[in-house]
This record gives sequence, structure tokens and C-alpha cells, in this order.
Amino acid sequence: MRAVYIVDDDASIRRSTAFLVQSAGYHPLAFTSASNFLREASILAPGVLLLDVRMPEMDGFGLLDGLPAALGALFPIVMVTGHGDLATAVQAIRHGVRDFLEKPYEDHELLGIVARLWDDLAGHLARIEPQIVALRLTGKLTEREREVLILLSQGKPNKLVAHALDLSTRTVEMHRAQMFERLGVRTLAEATRLAVAAGLLG
Repeated sequence: MRAVYIVDDDASIRRSTAFLVQSAGYHPLAFTSASNFLREASILAPGVLLLDVRMPEMDGFGLLDGLPAALGALFPIVMVTGHGDLATAVQAIRHGVRDFLEKPYEDHELLGIVARLWDDLAGHLARIEPQIVALRLTGKLTEREREVLILLSQGKPNKLVAHALDLSTRTVEMHRAQMFERLGVRTLAEATRLAVAAGLLG
């Protein structure tokens, strides 16, 4: 599935852009706000992100600041704005944005950029498939389960993990069992490999 994500607070732009990319063979998914996209990012398939700059509550740069580095490579970004200027373009490039498109734009301009970024992304995905799997699995964990995974992967026994998190040893054992189940693993070694691949151990 060649996903294209559209983050724009303007409903008409979301609809027209979704129709355009769908007609070119992509699978569009639109979000009304940057915060909505960030909440879903860890469970979304990799894809090109078409990101509006100016939105209420959180603008496009707020999304870029909130997107974890490990996920950023899975969503090559085209920043789209109706108020393009050099300062904004420079700021976008510094944030790792792959391309910058000013409204109004021609359909072929947008589709050409999306096609190029998807070709690049396909090669990147083939190289980092183990990381993608790890991110997807660890994204299922609760915050507490993730903390337990990190501490256990650092070699700490259950008793020290319990002390560090101000929990009982029994509670740590419960979180450990639930974490193993969500990750689909049977041993701590397997869980640690996923933690490393997902970048949880720094």
C-alpha cells in the first residue's frame, strides 16, 4: 500500500488532495490536525506526508518537533503552504522536510514530488524492515510496559526495576508478562532485540 497522509485543517483541501493522489494510485488518509496525526503516527504504515504549515492549535512545525526521530524517516515530508517565504522554507529544510510546495500548485507538481519521495522511501524501507517491525510492535506497549522493557533490556533484574519504578516485584512481573504478550516474544533476549531495533535504548 502506497500511503499518502494529508494533514490540513481545510476540509476542501483534504478532499481535493485525497482525490488527486488516489487517482494516481496512492492510498490517501487525511487528518484534520497535527495532533491527530501524531497520536496515530506509531501505528501508521510508512508513507509520504503532505503537511500544511499554518494550522490552529499546532502548526506544521509543531508536528515536526513532536515526531520521534525513529519515525521521521518513515514519513518523508512535503510541506505545503499558502504563505511561502524564504525564512519558512529554510526552517522547513532544517527540520528535515524533503520538499516545499507553495499553494496554489499544479497537480503534476505535487504528484511528481510524491512519486519521487515514494521511490526513495521504498528503497529505505527495504533496508530498515527490522526497525519497522520493532517500532510497530513496541508501539503497542503502554507507557509503563515500555519503561519495564527498557529497564529489563538494560540488564536490571525485576527487583531493581520495581525499585526504580516504585512498584512491587509482582506488578513488574505482571507488566513483563503483558509486555511479552504484546510483543509476541517468549524471552527477554527477543524483547531486548526489539527494544534495540526500535531505538528505545538510546
